[in-house]
Amino acid sequence: YDFNNSDLDCALQTLRMFLEEQSEIPWPALLYVTGEITYGGRVTDDLDRRCLMSTLRCYYNPSVLSDSYSFTSSKIYISPPEGAYSSYVNYIKSLPSTESPDVFGMHENANLTFQLQESNKILANIASIQPRATNVGGGKSSDQTVSDMAEKILAELPALLHDSDGHSTSTLGPDGQISPLAVVLMQGFLTGALQLHARKYQIPIDTLNFGFKVTGIENE
Repeated sequence: YDFNNSDLDCALQTLRMFLEEQSEIPWPALLYVTGEITYGGRVTDDLDRRCLMSTLRCYYNPSVLSDSYSFTSSKIYISPPEGAYSSYVNYIKSLPSTESPDVFGMHENANLTFQLQESNKILANIASIQPRATNVGGGKSSDQTVSDMAEKILAELPALLHDSDGHSTSTLGPDGQISPLAVVLMQGFLTGALQLHARKYQIPIDTLNFGFKVTGIENE
């Protein structure tokens, strides 16, 4: 989800308001406003919202006022006892530069999975920028291969659809914009494809989207 710094600023302002204007900390109201509105407003899936609220309850509960309260099982992230400003600064400086998985309620093995994924991304990026081998024996060049494939795809496309006035729905209008009929047809096709996939695999349609991946071409 597209959480950003404005969500954090709003949550901090809400926390400050409840602490300064109320004689007692209204934990349920604070939890609801921050979890269901500030951050929950961006969450569309019920299970994701449940996860968000469960995580937030670890930080918004009366136990955080205890000096012995710890936010993680490793006891690294704690609620520091009341003291001088320098004591808070020193505690923050003592925290590790990289958060461990238990901060997010995950097992330590999640860190191994994350590191493996990052390594694969790095290796894939390195491989993608390496020079590609070319045929020196008179074979097709990479540009020629791409051109031939584009011509083949173009030849297999159906004829252009025309409106009642005989104008192609795929060409741009005088103002440089796609015709309304073409927009409707494209949207209808994309929406229909998502609906069919959602019904077939029992997936909420609001969690689906189209993605694109540029594939490499290997010389035969």
